[in-house]
Amino acid sequence: MAIINNAIYLIVDRLIRVGLGFITGIILARYLGVTTFGELSSALSLRAIIIIFCALGLETFAIKELSRRQRQTTSIVSSLIVIRIITIVISALVIFIFYYYQYVGLVSLIISMSVIFQFFEPLEYHFKSVYRTSVIAKSSMLASILSFLIKITMVHFDFSIIYIALSYVFDIFFYHLLLFRFYFGAFGNLKLGRNFKVNLKFFTQEGIFLVFSSLSVIIYTKIDVIMLSQIKGDIYAGYYAAATRLSEIWFIFPPILTQAIVPYVARNFKKESSFGDLGKGMMQLIVVLSLSFIALIYIISDKLIYNLYGAEYVMSSDILRLHCVAGLFSAVGTIQASWMYSWGMAKFSAVKNIIACVIGVCLNYLLIPDFGVYGAASATIISLFLSSVVLNIFARQGRQVVISFFRSIILLDLNLMILIIKSLFGKIKYDKV
Repeated sequence: MAIINNAIYLIVDRLIRVGLGFITGIILARYLGVTTFGELSSALSLRAIIIIFCALGLETFAIKELSRRQRQTTSIVSSLIVIRIITIVISALVIFIFYYYQYVGLVSLIISMSVIFQFFEPLEYHFKSVYRTSVIAKSSMLASILSFLIKITMVHFDFSIIYIALSYVFDIFFYHLLLFRFYFGAFGNLKLGRNFKVNLKFFTQEGIFLVFSSLSVIIYTKIDVIMLSQIKGDIYAGYYAAATRLSEIWFIFPPILTQAIVPYVARNFKKESSFGDLGKGMMQLIVVLSLSFIALIYIISDKLIYNLYGAEYVMSSDILRLHCVAGLFSAVGTIQASWMYSWGMAKFSAVKNIIACVIGVCLNYLLIPDFGVYGAASATIISLFLSSVVLNIFARQGRQVVISFFRSIILLDLNLMILIIKSLFGKIKYDKV
């Protein structure tokens, strides 16, 4: 029953955060105008990259270790907090240097500094490791609602972009303040413990590898807005950000489908097994849904942009049509991830992401000067296509994913789709993945 309650809390929290974030983005886009909204979007993309660096990609690994070594939870959480403080200090120094040499503006500096308050984020990992995610969801929902009310109030009273940037700092501060309060009410004080130094070294070594994989993913999906702002100006970043906020709505659905099917993979998977009907069916379903979303966007994009953002953002319509294709490859990458880890191909996935990241940055640098927003969208699509499909040909199991993808594009297997839909509702069980 507790697991069901936690799941409900997480779903409600996700809906509230996505819904309020979407509404807030539209209101701010209309209020700030294209150029200033582009500046804000570039700053938020930069913060997203910094947050990943500060976390060192340790979340999933840390939760697993906390679950496995429950007698050392205090020592593990303390070591993770110390690591987080070190990475935050490094990030803050780099951002201040960038600001001093005018590579980033004041808005980017202010929003990026919000990571200072994230040194308590490892407390989240402890809650997740003991299946008390409802606490995290409650904190997140309260912070999201307050954040929405603050920004709406600022728009109503005509606050400047600087104060809006400061509100993003407050969002992070308030959420982690709640997390801190709930944690010490549940677990008490933190202590370094006798294994502190061992854990500190252990997680630092793991993080050095994991951070490259995590950073590569966020960079080739967020760097486009930053490079547009730097190369072409904030106005183009504004047009681009308005479009991508809509196309990226689809990005939240594949993880939900994956979480629903992962138990089958974990329970039934045998190392010698192939992608199987389960994998092929998931691929077929996600491809059909993604293509349906793309077709819908192509039909309604003009009216959608005009009604949501206004006439000022009409240029975003064509960007939206192009960028929504990235949702297909993002979905394919999400679906295959469960099998990649089951096959013991975590390092292969990391290398794929790093290669795609380097290619993506290079493509942005080459395409944006001549093709502007369309070059940025194309670079993102190509990077995701390489990571999710093409680079899989270099691994035997990965080639099964490539074949399944192109088969799903060319052939429509309704029987497989029906099997997957039934399995999601618990009507059938797979004996073999």
